[in-house]
This record gives sequence, structure tokens and C-alpha cells, in this order.
Amino acid sequence: FQATYYPRIASELSGEVGDIDKWEKGQAYHKRLTEQSHDIADKLESQGIEAYDHNQDLVLVGLHSRQHKVVPNFRNINFIPSVARKNRNRQSKELSYYLQTAPNCRMWTISTGTRCNSRELTGRVKKLHRQVSKINSMPFMRKLGCSFVYRATEFGEVSPDGDDLSFHPHCHALMHLDKFIPKNEWANLLSRIQAYFGAYSQDNGRVRNPRELVKYCVKPSDLEHLSAEQTATLYHASKGLRLCESLQGFRKLRGRIRSERMKVIMRKGTLKLVPSWSQAQTVEESI
Repeated sequence: FQATYYPRIASELSGEVGDIDKWEKGQAYHKRLTEQSHDIADKLESQGIEAYDHNQDLVLVGLHSRQHKVVPNFRNINFIPSVARKNRNRQSKELSYYLQTAPNCRMWTISTGTRCNSRELTGRVKKLHRQVSKINSMPFMRKLGCSFVYRATEFGEVSPDGDDLSFHPHCHALMHLDKFIPKNEWANLLSRIQAYFGAYSQDNGRVRNPRELVKYCVKPSDLEHLSAEQTATLYHASKGLRLCESLQGFRKLRGRIRSERMKVIMRKGTLKLVPSWSQAQTVEESI
């Protein structure tokens, strides 16, 4: 499969000229992100937390240039920037592809209330996740054909607070509408959703850029000012939390992509679903 499909991809892309300024800007950003990631990982390691997968030893080699690059071996820790970027790239493409087939969607911001400390973070986030998952079964949602199909949780601005940390946990969610909703019914729906969550929630309108939904759970710049002890506190407070989740129709789409061993790619400004030559012989990952 790989021997036949990869050459076809190469022939399709052969001769295309990239924007060198954009490439150099991307390389500078990638370098900075990698430096931040190693800084965070080293802080965790100094506190006895394994931040590197020492069983991984991968190197990328250019077939023609003969240049090589060692692939960073970070463990899958959500707030390490390089890990977050890798995870969000696939999600962002798949979400953009979903929006091509389901354009009648709106973006929401859902909060958990006032700021909290590290001891309260896990409970706050888990409660929010349960609420988002269960709201789709509520009668007022089903009646109007509304459902949340994706949510991505963020910790807000993370800042030191004495010996602890201060968080503002919230999520960005994608709501799919099956049909047009009249103005008076829409106003009633907003009130019902606000009452259901019991904290600030807001309809942010149609999605202009899917990447607005798939952001870092913590801004890398916020982590630069944390000590090793505070970084370890963040790790223990967020460990085990499923910060991104697909629901309803989007979950079904992602499941089909995995089961059929496909992937979403951008070709000449258009997103397409194509066979994944690099994963055709690997074990499917869970979603």
C-alpha cells in the first residue's frame, strides 16, 4: 500500500513552490516551541516526574538531502507545548473537515465560575465535562435539534497564588443545529442553557476559524514564569483529565476516519479525506 500510494502523493506535489518567508517563520516558531517544551519537561524531571519517553529513539532522515532530525521524545502530557501542538493539528484538520459537511454550527464558551486553586481544579473540570456530555439528552436540546459535538477545555491564565496556582477553567464547545431556530425559541434556548450550566456561558456565533476551538490548555508563555514545584503542581492537578472530546456526529466521523485508516489533508486549499499511507499497517489509535 505504502509503496504504491506514497509515490502518487509525491508526484502530485512535485514542482510546487513553497513560501520561503512563511516557512522560515514557521521554523522559528517551531524552534521556540521546542525550547519551551524542553524547559517544562526539565522542570518536571527535576521533581521526579517522567516527562520523556526514554523508549523512543526516532530520527527523521531526508532521502535526498541526507540531513536528519531527532524526533523529541516527550510523553503525552497535555501542557507540554510540542505535545499540545501535535495533538491539536490533527483535531483542527478533522474539525475543519467536519464543518465543511456540517456548516450550521456555532461556537460556545462555557465557564465553571470564579477562579479556583489546584485542589479544586480536577473537580471543576470533571463536573464541566459531565455537564457538556449530558446536556445533549435534555428535552429542550432535543426538541430544537441542538447538540454539542466537540469541547476543548482550557485552564485560563495560570498564575502563582502563594504556594499554589490559580486557574480559570472553561471550555470552548461546538454546537450543531439540525434546523433553523426562530428568534424567540433561540432566546429561550440561551436561557435554558445558562440555567443548566449555572455559570457563565455564551454563544459566540458561527465558527470563522476552527483553530479557535482547538487551543492550548495553557498558554506556553504562562508556564515560563512557573517554578519547577509549581509546574509539578500543574501536572498532578491535570493528570488524567480528558481535555478534548468528540461527541455525536463529529465522534462518528472521527471513528470512521480511524476504522477506515484515513486522514484529512489540505491539497490546494481544500480539505480532503484520503488513505493514510503512513498508518495503514499500524494499530489504530483510540479516540
